[in-house]
Amino acid sequence: MYILEYTQGKFTADVLLDKILYHIKKWTPEKVGIEAFQAQSMILTFLKNSMTKQGIHTVLEEIRQTGDKLSKIRRLVPLYRD
Repeated sequence: MYILEYTQGKFTADVLLDKILYHIKKWTPEKVGIEAFQAQSMILTFLKNSMTKQGIHTVLEEIRQTGDKLSKIRRLVPLYRD
């Protein structure tokens, strides 16, 4: 797993969509994961519509979180240890 570029900040929904689309267009990933939690699910719907209109064919996947934060972090440790 690699982090090629990231954007940090608090954004309105429309600016967030633009930033996600920017990264998709720039890096052309095979798949993009969006956390499936209230507002993010709504953003996923708008993102799918925008991608369709712009002819972008990247797979969007809802990521569903389970468990507490500590157990989530522990699952990531082996990935970064290597």
